[in-house]
Amino acid sequence: MIVGAPGAPPVGRRGKIMSDWCISFTSGVLSTLIGVGFGLPFALLIDRLITRRKNKEDKNTVLLVLMNTIKKNIGLLEQMSNEFKRNAMPFYPIDIIVLESYAKDYHSLLRIEICSKLDTIRYELLHIGRKLDKMFELYDQVFNESKITRSYEIFKASIASHAEILIPQLSEMLELLDKEVNEKMFRASPSGRSARKNKSVDGPSKSA
Repeated sequence: MIVGAPGAPPVGRRGKIMSDWCISFTSGVLSTLIGVGFGLPFALLIDRLITRRKNKEDKNTVLLVLMNTIKKNIGLLEQMSNEFKRNAMPFYPIDIIVLESYAKDYHSLLRIEICSKLDTIRYELLHIGRKLDKMFELYDQVFNESKITRSYEIFKASIASHAEILIPQLSEMLELLDKEVNEKMFRASPSGRSARKNKSVDGPSKSA
């Protein structure tokens, strides 16, 4: 039999083991709760930072891809307009595949204003694409029958005028995306971080 503190009743070996186990278990539970209390928010913070960085990288990638495909379509439309003026036939399609495949991405990453303009451009390019498909069909008739049909001339004129209207819209969209990329790069630069810090210290400016 094990003797406890003075004045306390004697403690049996089984009681002593049970007491030590309770103390050890309680300490373990407290350590786990403390670890979870501090570790879980830290883990969530790290996950949030990783997700935020990934979203920034994804946004930058989407912006660059969109800029490249818009530049390509501007070149295609300009080349097409020149060929129409020379009474030539453009045997190539408009590049709409990239805009179609990235529609979901830019809707989840970019501002509503940009998404709305991109949707309009995507629709207009699809429209011109359908006109081109129909004109290709009519051209086969022209080539086989050795005569120019009225429908072929109508579609040709329609595509030419449509391209002239759309090229400035694409150029404007390109400038908007370029501005978005430059603003993103500025915010990530030391100057951008310093400007945000000064703004937060000075507070919002008050109008006179």
